[in-house]
Amino acid sequence: MIAMVKKLLEKSPLKYPLVKNMSWADPGLVQSGSDKEKGETKLHRVLRIMCEAGREVESRCDLILTQYRKLVDEVVQSDNHPLKCFSKTDDRLDEAFYSVLSKKKEYVELWNVLQKLLLLSHGQARVERGFSINKQVSVENLGRESLRAQRFIIDTLRKVGGPMEVVISNEMMTYASSARHKYHAYLNKKKEKKDEKTNQKGKKRVLALEEVEELKSKKLRLEADIASLYASSVKKAEEAELKELIVLVTESNALRRRAEEKMTVVASLFKMIEAKKKQIK
Repeated sequence: MIAMVKKLLEKSPLKYPLVKNMSWADPGLVQSGSDKEKGETKLHRVLRIMCEAGREVESRCDLILTQYRKLVDEVVQSDNHPLKCFSKTDDRLDEAFYSVLSKKKEYVELWNVLQKLLLLSHGQARVERGFSINKQVSVENLGRESLRAQRFIIDTLRKVGGPMEVVISNEMMTYASSARHKYHAYLNKKKEKKDEKTNQKGKKRVLALEEVEELKSKKLRLEADIASLYASSVKKAEEAELKELIVLVTESNALRRRAEEKMTVVASLFKMIEAKKKQIK
C-alpha cells in the first residue's frame, strides 16, 4: 500500500511547480480579497516558468498581473459575480472564466495565459472545443503520422462495431510487440535527419564566415592602395607646383582617379560583407 501511494506521488503532476501554483485561478482564492497577494505570488511564479519555457513574453507579465488585480477587485466589489457563485461540484472552471474574461478587452492578456494553462491541464478535451482552436492544438500536439494512425484506428473500431468486437489475432500481437521498437527506430531516424540538417547549416555558416573574412581582407588591401594613391597624388601635385610642370599635374590627377575607382569597389565590398553577415544571422 505504501509503495503504491509512493508511486502515485512520484507520478503526480502536483510535484511540478507550474501545477502547484495554478491555484491562483481558483475562484475561491479570486473572490477572497484578503488572499490577493497570495494569488499574485502564485501567478508571478507561473509567469516566470512560462517565460523560461518560451510560452510567454516577459514584457507582458506586469500587464497580466495588473489585470489579475483588477479581476480580484471586480469580484470582491460585486455581490452576484459569476466567480462568487461558482460551485466546484456543479460548474466548469473553463466555462466560468470564459464568461468573465473572454469578451472583455481589459482582460485579454490574462485570458490568454489562463487559456494555455487550462489546455495544459485538460489535454485535447472539451475545453479546447470551447475555445474554437481544436485544430491548432491537434496540429501542435500530434505529428502527421500520429494523426494518420489515430484516424485509422478510430475508423477501424467504428467499422468492426467497437473495441469489444476486435479480434486479437497472432499477427496483431506481433505488431503490438514490435511497435515500441519501430517507434524508437522512427525517432532515431528523425534525429539523424535533424542532425544532418544542423550539420549542413553549420557548414554553410562556416563557408559564409570564411567568405566574409576574405572580403574583409580584400577591402583592407584596397583601402591601403587608396591611401598610397592619394599620398602619391598629393606628392605629385606639390612637385608640380614647385617645378611648374603640367605633366606632373596630369599624373597627380590620374592617381586621384584611380583612388576614386578603388573607393567605389570598396563601397560595393562593404555592401557584400553586410549582406553576408545578415545571411549568417
